[in-house]
Amino acid sequence: MEHKKSTVLSKVLSVVSDLLFTCAVILGLYIVWQLYFTGYIASQAQNEAIKQVQWDQPENPNTPAVKLTGDPYCAPEPEVEKTMIGRVYIPKFDKDYSRNLVEGTNKVRVLDLQGFGHYEKTAMPGCIGNFSSAAHRDGYGEPLGEVEKLTLGDSIVIRTQKYWYVYKVVNHEVVEPENGTVLYPVPGNPNAKAVDRLLTFTTCHPRWSLDKRYILHAKFDYWAEVKSGVPQEMLDVGTVIKY
Repeated sequence: MEHKKSTVLSKVLSVVSDLLFTCAVILGLYIVWQLYFTGYIASQAQNEAIKQVQWDQPENPNTPAVKLTGDPYCAPEPEVEKTMIGRVYIPKFDKDYSRNLVEGTNKVRVLDLQGFGHYEKTAMPGCIGNFSSAAHRDGYGEPLGEVEKLTLGDSIVIRTQKYWYVYKVVNHEVVEPENGTVLYPVPGNPNAKAVDRLLTFTTCHPRWSLDKRYILHAKFDYWAEVKSGVPQEMLDVGTVIKY
């Protein structure tokens, strides 16, 4: 009798062990998919999108871009989802860091593949108001995977067809997912009239969770023509313009 109990227990433990091993393999494959394969797919999609647009190029990529005076050029908002607006550079992340910036925030059509998605009806780069975009924190190239590294004064550079727009981080906050006040022209104040040129990035918080939203706010610093060179903030880390 004891022998039969021992045999049954051994079989049960063997089945449980096999199930745990299978779960571990599936979990491992999922992590590989999220961290690497989705990033590869997103990178390929962004490269293809870049090929469809015509960019001005710096005449001397080793020369600091010449800061322009006066109000910056403010492009009209695109009417079609996935329209290419520009590229996002964050020098503090890495000298090779850059992601596409396109119209719309649909997860599958935009955020999973194109990097940053511009919230419809918010300001465009360089405009008065709150230029707002969303991006993934995990998987799909992790555009904002290291967002918590950004601190007061760090640079965020937006490149459009003809211009650079440089913003400086001013603060961050963590909010509930349904809190849309962070996208107002004056974040958090629905009745205030916008006078500043702001930038807001939104992403999930904490990592691997949809529980909260991490919000990064920045303020416009200067603009320059792409042809005139590359922003000093990018030259300082050795950024090479590839497109």
